[in-house]
Amino acid sequence: MCRIFKENKRVYMLKEMKNFFKNKTILKPYKNNTILYKNFKTYDEMFLTNPYIRRGVNLIANAVSNVDFYFIKNKMKTENEKLQNLFLKPNQFDSWPSFIESIITNYIIYGNAYVYLSVDKDGKLELNVLNSKNTSITVNKNNIEYLYKDGGESVKITNKNFPYVFHFKIFNPNDCLYGASLLEAIQVSATLQNDIDLHNLSIIQNGGRVSGIITIKDKAGIVSEEAKENLKYNLI
Repeated sequence: MCRIFKENKRVYMLKEMKNFFKNKTILKPYKNNTILYKNFKTYDEMFLTNPYIRRGVNLIANAVSNVDFYFIKNKMKTENEKLQNLFLKPNQFDSWPSFIESIITNYIIYGNAYVYLSVDKDGKLELNVLNSKNTSITVNKNNIEYLYKDGGESVKITNKNFPYVFHFKIFNPNDCLYGASLLEAIQVSATLQNDIDLHNLSIIQNGGRVSGIITIKDKAGIVSEEAKENLKYNLI
């Protein structure tokens, strides 16, 4: 009986509200807001647009890049001048910290990190981090081939000789070739956080007025006490 009464009251309230709002307008969300509410399309978009994810990834990458390294041979520390010089200056653009930071950042965002080992024009070894987004893997006659595309050009690497690609990946139960991004597990939470921030920004851009505020078309903007009480009764 109580349930029937509540349902009837809800129907009555909806009818009354419809009549009340017939000559009223509801403030809509700010139309000039150029920021779109949308889910992330790529993992790099999550990294670039969410400050918490970017901060977390940078903290991990910076921490790992500042770890000291040394060489071990037969369980003993040893010196290797050639490798040490390579690691201290992997290529003409990177130092050891920036090189490792690039590896860890790719590793977390994409679940894959590709290190390209090559020989420069002077015969010296070089290590470069390939952008995981531009790197694909194919299997050809039991041989794994890496294809790197950048700026309309592509390079195929077979790993039979120099150059060589080292592939570091996070375990992926759904794919044996590609790793699984660590950001995939927090995609829903990151989307929610971004939507909250964008909603708050929209309110600020709308002069602090939230959607759902009742405005009166009448220039006088006068609402009778009876109408106020009727609205208060029906909404509560």
